Formats: sequence, C-alpha cells, structure tokens
Amino acid sequence: MEDYEIADEFVIEDLETLKVLTDNLRVRILRTFGREPRTVKEIAERLDMPQAKLYYHVNMLEKHAIIKVVETRIVSGIIEKLYSVTAKSYRPGAGLLSAVAPSDEQSQMEAMLHSVMEAAREDLRHSLAKGRASLDDQALLAQKVQIAYRTLYLTPDALEEFHSEFEELLKRTGSKSRTPTPDEKTYNFFYLHFPDGE
Repeated sequence: MEDYEIADEFVIEDLETLKVLTDNLRVRILRTFGREPRTVKEIAERLDMPQAKLYYHVNMLEKHAIIKVVETRIVSGIIEKLYSVTAKSYRPGAGLLSAVAPSDEQSQMEAMLHSVMEAAREDLRHSLAKGRASLDDQALLAQKVQIAYRTLYLTPDALEEFHSEFEELLKRTGSKSRTPTPDEKTYNFFYLHFPDGE
C-alpha cells in the first residue's frame, strides 16, 4: 500500500461539496473508516447494506476529495479499491458561508446538522439492534448509551483552554497512526459546541 497522509481538517469551500455531506448515508459511510482504509465490501458489511447501494455515494465522496483511493488490487479477477478518508474532520469554510444568503446559510447548516444527527441515530439504532449498545442504566459503561446536553459557562480564555485540552484528548485517543490493540473497541462520539443565542 502506498503511503498516504490524513489531514487534520478538510475545509469545505464550495457548495457542491457541502451538499455531498448533507446526505446522512454518506456521513455514515465516512464514519465506517475509523483508523484503516476500507473497500466498498467492508463498508457494506459494517453498515449491513448491499454493496450496490453504496457505489454511487462512495463515488460522490471520492469525486469531491472527501475520500481517496489508497490502493488498488485484483481479487478473483476483479479490481478492488481501498479507500481512506482525506481528513480527520470536515467543516465549511468562512468564505463559503459568507458567499451565500443568510437564509441559504441557515438551510445548509440545518441540512448538514440533520445529516450528521441522522447518521448518529442510524449508527446507534444498528448498535442497539446488534446488542452491542444498551439503554439499561445498569449496563456496563462499555455498553451503555450516554446522551447529554449541557451548558457550560466559560470565559473566552477558559473556552480556548477547554478546546485545546479536548483536541489533545482526541489526538491521543483517536490517532489513526497506530494499530488498535485486540482489546480496543470502537466508540462513537457526537460533539457540537456553539455560543448561546441569548
């Protein structure tokens, strides 16, 4: 496999790429990658879906450089591609949002937020159906679903410190550069922060 690098951040600068990420199935496809490159077959197995349903979406993600081919191999006479994400996180650029009308900006943000939340909901539903996650308060922490919405009161300096420590924690625990140990399991986290409207 050729060497490839995953950027820390992918800044979306055009509306077409932003629209690609407002589809919850595409967001779920991105979530399947974890630390390793994957084939469409592996993605289909993780999502419990037929491969044929994923090719169009994978091609759209590749066309907009959200994922890329890192290896091509022949398996039973068929060309198989291994894909990797191009970045650890994706966000719309300030230039993109300032270039559209406020109502369009809001609708694009709502679509993107809905897409990410719907993907998280589908992943949670799948984990519950497979018995990997549990809503039982008595379940072990490793199986328990935890949902919280909290308001923090922070000075700008405290927010900077919180964000810096949070980013450092994510880098330490979510590094794609190391191979997971046999006893490690994958956990999904949904994170959003924004200033209150008041």
